[in-house]
Amino acid sequence: MRADEFITNEDQLDEIMPLVLTKKPMGPNSTVSSQDKMLAPGKKISLPTAGPGGEEEFPIKRVIGKDIEIENPKPDPNEPSKLTFNKDTIKSIMKN
Repeated sequence: MRADEFITNEDQLDEIMPLVLTKKPMGPNSTVSSQDKMLAPGKKISLPTAGPGGEEEFPIKRVIGKDIEIENPKPDPNEPSKLTFNKDTIKSIMKN
């Protein structure tokens, strides 16, 4: 396409700069729920399991945006050692 001939650098910057300059709320005015504080790397969360006991503690390995990676404490040979879930899914499980 020949769009590069018609789009100037100023036009490109006008589209990019609002995205770069958008700030997220920080400090005392930002709202962080108690569940978000519980979903931090190094913490453990109790989740339901199919095995005996019904619940097990899973350590949180890392949090990337809306994804939470938890470690499987006792993986069977056919199971993965780490699992990735959406943060909203984990929060809904924690409410129940």
